[in-house]
Amino acid sequence: MAWYKSREFCQIVTLIVAIIILITYFFDIPGGGEVASHLQAFGTIVSAFALMVGVLNLFQIHLPNLMRKGRYWYTSFIVCASIILWASIAICLGSEHPISRTLYMTVNYPLSGTAYSFTAFYITSAAYRAFRARNIDSFILLTIGTLVILYNTPIANAVFPTFGDIGDWIFAVPNKAGFRGVVIGIALGSVAVGLRTLLGMERGYLRGGG
Repeated sequence: MAWYKSREFCQIVTLIVAIIILITYFFDIPGGGEVASHLQAFGTIVSAFALMVGVLNLFQIHLPNLMRKGRYWYTSFIVCASIILWASIAICLGSEHPISRTLYMTVNYPLSGTAYSFTAFYITSAAYRAFRARNIDSFILLTIGTLVILYNTPIANAVFPTFGDIGDWIFAVPNKAGFRGVVIGIALGSVAVGLRTLLGMERGYLRGGG
């Protein structure tokens, strides 16, 4: 294996880049900010190439299915045609062109909202299973969930004005405390993963680990 394909070389590159970014972020080093900016720009370019690889992978999956008219071949046609159409318009006219913006607002935006609305059925099903008071924990969850639902219902606030105060307290005290705990946990996990990556212990980004 060539030296530039070895995992050790990838780990060394990752360590050097990470150290440069961290040092220039915490310390004011002459010329360091410019180097960090170039590295970040290079990362953006690499991300764009990764996106292109993803698009090619989509074509590699859908084109054979379209050519042999396999199962759901029409969805493969829609995927390929949409990618070609959107890419052609964006490259030739630019993303800020009225045609591009019109397609985005009349096609992509409504479809995104429709796909997101499908999750409401799954959320409802999950809420039904979670809100069954089988023990004390699920009973507390059921009680708080019911109060929050009533808090967001105009008729409940009109009939029982105290639901507004109860809902405000739930959002301001227990909800905020739990959210801050989650954020702290995510931050600690991110720091741990970063340290493991710098020390060469985290190898998930090296061709699936190992």
